Amino acid sequence: MGTNKLWVACCLVLFATVEVQSNDVVYVIDIKDLPPEQQLAASVLVGLLNRNANSPLAIGKINPTDDAWILSAQTEEPSLQNATFHPVATLEDLGIIAKGSGAVLSRVLYSPNEPWSFANVATLAGIHQGVPVPLNSSVTIPATPLYGFSVFQDLPVAFDVHSQWADAPTATAWGISNLHLLCNETASLVVLQDPGLLHAGFLADLVASRQLFAFHLPEMCDANTTSAALFDTIAEAARSQGSLLSVMGYFWKQEVVAVCSKHHTEISLVSDYCSSLSFWSRMPAVTGPRAQAAPLPAGPYSRLHTYIAIIASDGDNMQMAFNVKRQRMEQRLSECQVIGAACPPLTWTISNRLAEFAPFVLQWYFRKGAVTGKDSFLMGPSGYGFMHPSIIAPDDPLLQEMIDRTSAAAALLSSSAYVHWDKYDNEPAMQAYLNRLSNTSIQSVYSPITPYVPAQIGTLETFRELYRWFGPSDPGAAVAQKLGELPRGSLGVRPAGRHYLACREKVYGL
Repeated sequence: MGTNKLWVACCLVLFATVEVQSNDVVYVIDIKDLPPEQQLAASVLVGLLNRNANSPLAIGKINPTDDAWILSAQTEEPSLQNATFHPVATLEDLGIIAKGSGAVLSRVLYSPNEPWSFANVATLAGIHQGVPVPLNSSVTIPATPLYGFSVFQDLPVAFDVHSQWADAPTATAWGISNLHLLCNETASLVVLQDPGLLHAGFLADLVASRQLFAFHLPEMCDANTTSAALFDTIAEAARSQGSLLSVMGYFWKQEVVAVCSKHHTEISLVSDYCSSLSFWSRMPAVTGPRAQAAPLPAGPYSRLHTYIAIIASDGDNMQMAFNVKRQRMEQRLSECQVIGAACPPLTWTISNRLAEFAPFVLQWYFRKGAVTGKDSFLMGPSGYGFMHPSIIAPDDPLLQEMIDRTSAAAALLSSSAYVHWDKYDNEPAMQAYLNRLSNTSIQSVYSPITPYVPAQIGTLETFRELYRWFGPSDPGAAVAQKLGELPRGSLGVRPAGRHYLACREKVYGL
């Protein structure tokens, strides 16, 4: 494989100034309807097309809600008002477009029977502007590409990775040694993705577009293993540059990936089912704080009433924002339009990171929330990103970095609160961390973690989770009974403190 590295440098010099100049067309390909062996290639091509374009140029449909988001972008985003969304029927058609624009320069050959290699394949595709081409054999180089890839036959082979590694640790170790330094943003962003999802196109376009480092280590949280050591290598490379590392994707064995590392400062940026982030991240940026709906009049206090806050949780999971949360918001708007409907005030958790990866999506939620005048937004766990702040050493400079970023992100959302998730049974350290948020833009936190912290910490007001409602699977009558049992005149008090009702999505996948 070492002999394949030099030609790319020459090609990159020749093509570095090439930009796709099509501001009037957006190419749309239905990735989910392609043969499985073509989906990774299609997603990578979407990412490469968006990489050098002056504006978002290509989008791949994978999720059920993608059509709705595309329609919203067409009708609500001013920069796309004059764009034609042109359907692309086949991978070969998309390949012709990508080759014609200079977006794709090479091929990366691999075996679809070696899922542990997929992360390296996606990473190599980003480094070499290559299209992943699956082979029908994993034995020798004469193996032939599968159907649908003939349009790429004239492109040189940047790498042939089939039969190179026996498992995920070996593949990742090679990737760290040979690819990590060639990738962008490794101090702040890497992608940890399930091989099956990556092969289906999820996040592959973003890896290719931004030349990110992708990896897969199923045993990385198992102490004293090669995988754990490899993850620490990735994490420490970021720490050495004084940066908080966000790990995109999802690790099903331990969703708080920071638990698995030496210093516990990594952020879990859950996004495994996000599609075409290379498109959405190229939309016009969020400029200035977002406008929340005006606060509702508090009214006079009554001892005959019980006061609670209702929070729709899990919005910190970016794929939720693209999928089920959109459906819930549309349902909410429909129900609140009914004359006489209760339409109680509702706060949605939302990922502040949408400002970077999908600014249009973030602004869509704020626009829709303004329709009722009763919908507001705050950050989910644990502010800027999902981690357990209390397990980080108090003198670790990245802990202050987390505080600063949480405060800045809250200001961007015009919010003064967030949902705080942390390690259970670690109250003193959690209280110490929250105290450091005093005199920032954060004025209150909502937390389900026990044992509960005091109602006031420094300048912060704290609220406890009273009840976790799982929607349709949890009868509303039970929730009503729970609330009816609370003492009148209280702020959801039981037995002490202030409480909130959390409405949580029970199903994470699609």
